[in-house]
Amino acid sequence: MTCGTYINVVIHIDGSISLLNKISATIFFIASWKGGIKMLDELTKNAEEEIYINLNEVMKQKNISVNALSNKTGIRYHIVKKYYLNHVYRVDLENLKKFCLALECEPEDIIKIKSEK
Repeated sequence: MTCGTYINVVIHIDGSISLLNKISATIFFIASWKGGIKMLDELTKNAEEEIYINLNEVMKQKNISVNALSNKTGIRYHIVKKYYLNHVYRVDLENLKKFCLALECEPEDIIKIKSEK
C-alpha cells in the first residue's frame, strides 16, 4: 500500500479483520503501510459492537415481502433485497425514510447495534 490509499475493512468482535462485506466498521485512513497496520491494531482492541440492518425482522413483523416493499416504496427490488440481507455498505437516508414510512416504524427499528461483551 502506498500513502494516500483508502482501505475498507471490517473489525469483528473477535478482533479479526476482513474485507468489508457487512456493515460493521468502515475504516478510512491515509498512512504508510506500517502506520496503517499500527492504526488497525489499535482499533481492533476496542471493537466490541457491530451495526447491522434489521429490515428482515421488521418486514417479518409487518408480514410484507421484499417485492411488496419494493412496490410500496418505489425502491428497486435488488436494493431492497440488499437491505433485507444486511448486505449494504452505506445506508441511504432516503431509502431508510421510505422504509420507515412504508413499514410504519422508526429508523432505530431498522438499524441496530449488536454488542457482544
